[in-house]
Amino acid sequence: MRKSLSTYLIVFLLLFWADTIQAQQPVTFEAVSTAQQVILGKNFQVSFVLKNAKGDQFKAPSFSNFKQLSGINSSFKSSNFNGQWETSTTYSVYLSPQKEGVLTIGPASIKVSNKLYKTKPIKVRVIKPDPSSQTNTQEDYFLKLIPSTFEAVPGQQINLDYKVYYEGAVDRFNIINESNYDGFYAHQIRRFDGIQRQEVVNGKQYNTKIIKRLALYPQQSGDIEIPSVSLRIAVPIQGAANNSPFTFLRPTESKVINSDIVNIKVNPLPSPVPSTFTGAVGNSFNARIQVVNNKATTDDAVTMFVTLEGEGDVNRVIAPELVLSDTFTVYEPDLVDEQSGEINGVLYGQKMFKYIILPKYAGEYDIVPEFTYFNPIENQFESIPTDTIHLSITRGVNNANVNVKPVEEVKEIPPLNPLKTSLTIIQPKQFVGTLLFYLGILIPILLAIVAFLYKNYINNLPEIDVVEEKRKNAQKVAKQRLSTSKDLLDKGDYRSFYDNLSKVMIGYVKDKFNITGSKLSKNNVEQHLTESGAQEEHIQRFMSILHTCERAVFAMKTEGDAQQLYNDATQVIVDIEM
Repeated sequence: MRKSLSTYLIVFLLLFWADTIQAQQPVTFEAVSTAQQVILGKNFQVSFVLKNAKGDQFKAPSFSNFKQLSGINSSFKSSNFNGQWETSTTYSVYLSPQKEGVLTIGPASIKVSNKLYKTKPIKVRVIKPDPSSQTNTQEDYFLKLIPSTFEAVPGQQINLDYKVYYEGAVDRFNIINESNYDGFYAHQIRRFDGIQRQEVVNGKQYNTKIIKRLALYPQQSGDIEIPSVSLRIAVPIQGAANNSPFTFLRPTESKVINSDIVNIKVNPLPSPVPSTFTGAVGNSFNARIQVVNNKATTDDAVTMFVTLEGEGDVNRVIAPELVLSDTFTVYEPDLVDEQSGEINGVLYGQKMFKYIILPKYAGEYDIVPEFTYFNPIENQFESIPTDTIHLSITRGVNNANVNVKPVEEVKEIPPLNPLKTSLTIIQPKQFVGTLLFYLGILIPILLAIVAFLYKNYINNLPEIDVVEEKRKNAQKVAKQRLSTSKDLLDKGDYRSFYDNLSKVMIGYVKDKFNITGSKLSKNNVEQHLTESGAQEEHIQRFMSILHTCERAVFAMKTEGDAQQLYNDATQVIVDIEM
């Protein structure tokens, strides 16, 4: 096996790509808790998330008044949404409060390019267990439809969350019946916080998860009812036996839960509605105005582009009316561009309109376009500030263009370059003796030299022992595979976690000793470890992890048990490699 120069080139490009991503996006470092309120003795997760940077010297807070149930686990991910790349490194830990009251988790710190970043402290309210919650008839599983507001105006965005509450674990969620959302324009939000959290309801602590989020836009005023949604969930059977501990499916029972009906009150827009209202409804909008030719004659047409952009449903936005004096003739605008996207769970969009304006008389004119949108937070119409447009009009040959619509010469969307009004004849140049001529001779010679050097480099590379290389990489491979186990652990999917962890451990031995096919089984794992000279203590710990995974299907393992087993598996691989 030989390393090629292309390998180094790919690594270089990946590093360059990562640095470029981080340079484009702002660096943030924040602390996130899966619970704002927790019952004394119950656990929850705290994460410290660094976005769009490579950090080092991470320092966690002291976690006083909390019992730390796990070590600090780190994970990395990158994502691309609407052409924007984002990277994040997350440091997570499981905690259990040891006293009641409002407890504070102090700031964590990390260094990025010699600059120190700190998270803000977060507070968690800890309450004592309610004995009555153990005997009440409150259900163990239920579904809520949670709107961001119960009162809106036509065109206002309402986020609707499908939020599931459950004790223990749930393997699968399947929506079997939901509304068509009559009276709304509905759009499914692709990016939202869907991680498992903890929440106390009537003295009982639940795991919660948002499984779907919609953006709803009321189309008319009045009371609109959102019907109940039905959800089928797969719940692990308590104490059920399983013939094979190595499977991705554990015995489950199906349950159907239904949400309550939700009513939304849609109020009409307040009167009077300004004549400059564009139909836009949202917390913020802005306008951009571009004039192709500020200087023109009475024989010319002035081309103006108006772009309205902001949050909400851009389908409702209409072309603003350009109110000018009789000095100008304004033709009906054309829609030339429309775009929409999603940012942090909110829909944003823009529309660009093209206006053709004919000046009738020479002179200097200042135009101040005025556009209005409705702000539902302030419950009022607000004007969009714009710059003053100055037009300098001179007398043309025909003096006026009254009632004559021009032939449009401007076809491109701005920014535009001025149109050329004269023709220049370009004489052909002599090719021999030019820079292009010499480059045509030099480049093939340079390419031949590079190819010759590259061939010598490849021939002089030493042979690499494939088996030895595979053994050295065994630890890295195991850690990469353990990342899947970590994801299953974080999701609370303990059965799949134990299955995956057992396979990773066996696969590690397989890679380390270059065992192929069916030569490796659970019965001879210990033998191979012994023959390799591994310490007896390490072998016993390794085998104990396999036996624990095997028994996990028959026993009710807690989140703390699974977390500890994950930590033990990581450490025993490191110890064997050392």
